[in-house]
Amino acid sequence: MAIDADGAPDARRIEVKVAASIAVSLIRLFEARFDPRTGLSEEDRARHEARLAYNLVQAGRPREAAHQLQQARATVERAGDLAARSILRQAEGALRYADGHFADALAIHEQAMRDGFGPGEETREWVARQWRSELLAVLDRFDESIELISTGIAAANRERQAFALDFFETWRGRQLFQMGRLADAAAALEGRFDAAGDMPVVGALYAAGVVALGRVAIHTGDERQRRETTALARRMLADGTPANRAHGGWLLALGAMADGTPAEARAMLGAAGLASAGGGAKLHPVDVTDDPQLVRIALAAGDSRLAADTVASAEERARRNQGTGSVCAAAAHARGLLDGNPAPLAEACLLFEAGPRQLALASALEDLGVAQLRTGAPAAGVDTLGRALLLYSEAGATWDAGRVRRRLRANGVRRRLVTNTRPTVGRAALTDSELAVVRLIAAGLTNRETAVRLFVSPHTVNSHLRHAFTKLGVNSRLELARVVATHAEEPARSK
Repeated sequence: MAIDADGAPDARRIEVKVAASIAVSLIRLFEARFDPRTGLSEEDRARHEARLAYNLVQAGRPREAAHQLQQARATVERAGDLAARSILRQAEGALRYADGHFADALAIHEQAMRDGFGPGEETREWVARQWRSELLAVLDRFDESIELISTGIAAANRERQAFALDFFETWRGRQLFQMGRLADAAAALEGRFDAAGDMPVVGALYAAGVVALGRVAIHTGDERQRRETTALARRMLADGTPANRAHGGWLLALGAMADGTPAEARAMLGAAGLASAGGGAKLHPVDVTDDPQLVRIALAAGDSRLAADTVASAEERARRNQGTGSVCAAAAHARGLLDGNPAPLAEACLLFEAGPRQLALASALEDLGVAQLRTGAPAAGVDTLGRALLLYSEAGATWDAGRVRRRLRANGVRRRLVTNTRPTVGRAALTDSELAVVRLIAAGLTNRETAVRLFVSPHTVNSHLRHAFTKLGVNSRLELARVVATHAEEPARSK
C-alpha cells in the first residue's frame, strides 16, 4: 500500500532524483585527487589537501589518510587558513576514531567544530554534526547523540535541506538499531536504498545504514528486507570503496551465519578484507559490539587464529577506552567466547546492563546461559537464557527469540516462558513511535507537520504510517481517525 507524503504523486520520483544527485556528488568527493598544476590559491590548496585526508579516512583507507594528513599539515600551516585547519582537525579526529581512540577523537573533533564554518560550508557543518553524534554514541552517550541528531533533523526540516535530512535520519536509524529499537530503526531506514540497483550506495554512512537495515531484517525474520539488503551488500562488496566492501562483506557474513553456513561467512570476511592479520572488525564507521560476532564466525569456521587476533584487537580497544562500558563489555564477551569461560561472559553482561545496547546484552546473556549449561550449572543457565529471551522478545527480535526457545527445549524446559512479545495486529501492536504518528495524523496534521513535531523526517513518518495502516487494518486517514476516536485513553507502550 503506497501512502504518498501529503498526497504528492511525484514525491518519490523527486526523492530519487535528489538522492541520485547526492550520490554523484559523493562519488566525486571520494574520487577527488589533488593536482598541483591546477593553480589553486594557497588557501584553496590547503583546504583541498586537508579535505582529501578526511575523505580517505571515510573511504576506509586510513594508511593513505595518515600519509596525506602529514603532507597537508605543512600546507595548512603555511596558508594560515582557519577553515583548512578545521578540516585538518576533522581528518585527525577521524583517524583517531579509526584507531579506536574514541575520547581523543571526540576532543579533536569538537575543537574542529569550535573553529567554525564559513559561508558556503553548510554541507561540512552538517557532516561535522553527524560525526559528533557518532563519537558520542561509541562512548555510550546515546542520549546526547540522539538529541544532537534530533536537533539536526529539526534544522533540516525547517530549512528544507533534503541532503541533511537524509543524512541525519540514516544515522539515527543506525543508532536506533544499536539501541535495540528494531521497529523504529526499520522505519527510519527502509526504502532509503535502491534495491533495484539503479543508484549505487555511496559513502561509509549509507553503507553502514544498509548494514543496520540488513541486521534488523535478520533479527526480525523479515525475509523480503533480507533479500533486498543482501543484493545491496553484494553490489557493495563487488565494486565499492574499501569501506563499502567491508560493510557489504560484513552483512553477507552475518547473513551466512544466520543461515547456518559458517564457511561461507568466513569466505565473505576474506573477500571484504575483514580477516587480515591483526583481527578485529575493521569497519568504518564501527559498531563497538561487533567483535564477539566476528569471534563467533571464526570459531564456527575453525579459524582459531582469526578468533584470537580479534580478541586481542578488542582488548586493545578496551584499554584505549577504559571508561566506556560497551567497549569493555564487547572485549569481555569476545574473550569469553574464545576461552569458553563463563566468567568474562558474566562480566560482559554486567557491563552491558549499565549501558544502552540491549541487543548486545541479550547476545551476551545467551552465550553466558549456554556456557553455564555446558559447565554444569543448569538452573543458572536456564535462568540466564530466560533473561535473554525476554530482551529479544521486547526488542522484536523474533529470529533470536526462536533460537533461544529451541535451546531451552533442548535442555528439557517445557514450561511456558513469559515474554513481552508485542501482538502483530490491532491497536496493541503499535509501537510508541507509530502511536505518536497516528495521533498527530488523526488530528489532521500533514506528514511534514508531523515530522517537524516529532523531530523525524517525512520519510520516517510515512514508514510509521504505513505500518500502522497494516496493523490497524485501515486504508485511509479517515478510517484511521475513526479508530483513534474510539480509543480516547491509550495505555503507554514500550519501545
